Amino acid sequence: MYARILKFTLTWMVVAKLKQVENKSGWKLTAADGSLVTLTHGKDIHVTFQPSSWITESNAPASNLENSTVDLQCTASNFSSSAIKQFFFSFLSTKAKSLVQHETRASNLLSLIRSGWDLCQRLEAAAHSLELGGLTDATVISEEKVALDTTLYLSMLETKIRIRYGISVLVTDAFDVQARVKVIAKVVYGEKYDEPKMMEFLSQYVEDLQVTDLEGVRKWAAGVEDLRGRLIRRGRKNVRV
Repeated sequence: MYARILKFTLTWMVVAKLKQVENKSGWKLTAADGSLVTLTHGKDIHVTFQPSSWITESNAPASNLENSTVDLQCTASNFSSSAIKQFFFSFLSTKAKSLVQHETRASNLLSLIRSGWDLCQRLEAAAHSLELGGLTDATVISEEKVALDTTLYLSMLETKIRIRYGISVLVTDAFDVQARVKVIAKVVYGEKYDEPKMMEFLSQYVEDLQVTDLEGVRKWAAGVEDLRGRLIRRGRKNVRV
């Protein structure tokens, strides 16, 4: 009985500490069940874990302690139809469960998930902006790569160009999720425009070839529209594919 009371007391001490850092971390405590707590970031990403298995200011787990439960949930209404959300959910779940808990701070776990989900939302904003100008699809390439494919139709020139923003995702030593971007442009049919020059032009609209803030990722669509206008003004090259 004493052990149960002690365990309960320690759990709620951790819970109290977590509540103190809610405003700083961007997470909100939404449930506590025994030794497990559930935190929520934003409205639709949740993580359930056992704080005592991780390093905190008041806790140093034994080095022989095995990993405990880490469970991510996504309650976004469009999760089943969003390849981007599904990609990041899988990526973050895999990375979170691979951490050695007794060597890792709980704050680093939360930083990993928070920064990854924020990146996910910025990519969805980029996809939405691209969709306003043409058919856009998200494609999962591998466990750490996803792509946004948008189609540029130039009806007056009977030309179709496919543009791909290839995104490679990684976790830094600071538990921050970042992404590198590679732009590819290919003429499907029509005027034989210089593909390397189109790629170079579009890359100018991708700041540092990374997924930056919302303002930055929305410039990708501006680049596509600028390219559209330039090609229309240039007209036919009299060389077709």
